[in-house]
Formats: sequence, C-alpha cells, structure tokens
Amino acid sequence: MGHEQQEHGSGHLLLFPFLAQGHLIPFLNLAKRLESLGQRGGSGHRRLAITIVSTPRNVASLQRALPAGSSIGFAELPFSPSDHGLPPDAESANAVPLHTFPTFTFATELLQSSFEKLLTEIAGREGRKNVCVLADMFLGWTAETARALGVRHRMFLTNGAYASAVIFSIWLRPPSFPRSADPDDELALAEFPDVCVRYVDFLNVVLNEDYGTDRSDPMVAYLCRMISLHFRHSSGLVINTSEEIESKGLHLIGKLSGLPTFAVGPVIGAGGRTATDDTAPDQDMCIKFLDSKPQASVLYVSFGSQSSIPASQMMELARGMEASGRPFIWVVRPPVESDGAKGFRAEWLPDDFEERVAAAEQGVVVRGWAP
Repeated sequence: MGHEQQEHGSGHLLLFPFLAQGHLIPFLNLAKRLESLGQRGGSGHRRLAITIVSTPRNVASLQRALPAGSSIGFAELPFSPSDHGLPPDAESANAVPLHTFPTFTFATELLQSSFEKLLTEIAGREGRKNVCVLADMFLGWTAETARALGVRHRMFLTNGAYASAVIFSIWLRPPSFPRSADPDDELALAEFPDVCVRYVDFLNVVLNEDYGTDRSDPMVAYLCRMISLHFRHSSGLVINTSEEIESKGLHLIGKLSGLPTFAVGPVIGAGGRTATDDTAPDQDMCIKFLDSKPQASVLYVSFGSQSSIPASQMMELARGMEASGRPFIWVVRPPVESDGAKGFRAEWLPDDFEERVAAAEQGVVVRGWAP
C-alpha cells in the first residue's frame, strides 16, 4: 500500500471511485475542481488535502492526467485480478469482457480490509474529525468502514439524480407487477406516485423476473446492498448534476435516501487533460472530428461501457447510420453473444464500413472510450 504525504490544512478528503473509466474520470475532475477552488482562496486559506484512492494501475494513469504542480495525492490499494479469474491487467472495468463484469465488481469488495487499514492510519494521524470519505455508489462498504472508525462519509453519484432515484427505488422497493402483466402495463413507484414504470422496463432494470420474490440476480442483489449501506451509514449524497438541470431529481433522491443532497456538477475537466492516459487518444480523435463539423450536427451513439447489442442489430445499426448520411461518433463494444476476450472485431460490422465512413469524413468508430 502506497500513500503520498501531503501538507494538511483544515481537513483531508479521500476520494474513492469505482474502478471504471466512467467513474474514475468524474472523480478526477472533481478533485481538480476542489484543488482549483482551494488555490483561489489566497495565501491565508488553509488548503484541503485531497487524496484519490485506487489500485496501482489506475493510480499511475490518473497521476499522468494531472497538470504539473498539482497537490492532489494518491493512495494505492493492492488488487490481484488474476486471483478472481480475471485478466492480470484488469484493474478497470474497460479491461474485462462484458460477461465478467459482475465478477470484477464483486472482487472490488475485497479491497475493504486494505481500505480500512489506510483509513485507520490517516484518521489516527490527522484526527478522525478532520477526515472525510467521498466514495462511489458501487462501494457502499466504504460507508460501513468509515462509520465504524468514526469518520465522516458521503456518496458521490457520477450520474444524474432523477434516473438514479427511479432505479434505486425500483431496486429497493420494486412495484408488484403480476406475472401475467403485459409488457406495456404500468405501475406507479411507491415513493413517487407520479412516476410510472412499464413492466418491460422494470424487467430491464431488475434483470430477473423473480426479483420481486427472491432478488436472485447476484448483480442486482449486490447493488441493492451497496445502496442500502450508503443510505444507512453516509451523511449525504454528492451528485454530478445541478439544481438548474435536475431540481426534481434532487428532490426525489433526497426523499428516497433521507439524506441531504449536494449538487456539484456537471463535473468536467478543470485544467490539464479531461481524460486518463488510457482514454486520451480516443478523446483527441473525437474532438478533432467534432471540430470539423457544424455545431449540433453529430450523432453520438453508445449503449454504455458495460452494455451491448446482438451482432445482427450491430450490423443493421451500422448500415442505417451510413445510409443516413449524418456524421456520427459510435462507441462500440463486442456484441452480447461474444466473450469479448479479443476485443472488438471488424467482422461485426459491414465489410469496409470503418474505412468508408472515415474516407467520407462521415463517422468515427471508437473501440475504447469517448469523452
């Protein structure tokens, strides 16, 4: 375990993102913003010490994404992916095949003992009242650890408030659809009577038709447990949104959690790169393409970093976008029926598709991460 010493002022904030680019980058950008605010406080301002907690490969990548002279520190927690049947370099979700994402997620909980040791060390040295943990929604066990050590804790939601409130409500207190329900049948959520959910959408969120009785899907059960730990042991929710954009969403998630909410977004880059070095080449390519097109003219197509579609639909989507003539950026992942072990293969797209759209300056196919 490595920890870089810093000059400490009135407090020490530990940021602990989930091990995935869509979580690491917002945490990094939040750290940059907080550091920038501290610098603007003037010479008499007591600076907040900021430490990002992650695994060695992620720490190395995040460090290279910081501007020169940054005071943001890092703490490394040991993690051995191969112990869990994962590729040896799989310290981020983008490095694992889609079907192993649950295994990867469950493995991150084994970081708890190392995190407890780190937090005990810092709280003992600086005083537990001077330390606060801001952790990802996937890492609910950090809230339990912080509470046991008498350290303040808040959850950071890297996505929006409204969608999170609805999904958390479905996970924690699912509507009681009858098994004979039609796909388009709707029921209101218990906490939010004005929000109705269709049966087909409900099944997409809970992943299992037996969820209402035994919650047997392991991934959903894990997420329910993580959210419950946050709601039980955290002292607030910090959310990557703004009151102007999501006033209703902030109200809903505050009502559901019973916790105070703090809107701090949208969190985007503040100095230096807006990506880690793992994502920088894709970012540069996308920005160059966007700069060459008229404003608001480019279609962005992505199903998420841990979601995909069948190969047949991927082929049809490619043909449709090319035929439309519209410029696009398409972030691709291997189709759902593939194990993804060898990455994305050209055979899943029409012959010479990438070459044609590139030559026509119509589209960019991103196999990694788009900004």
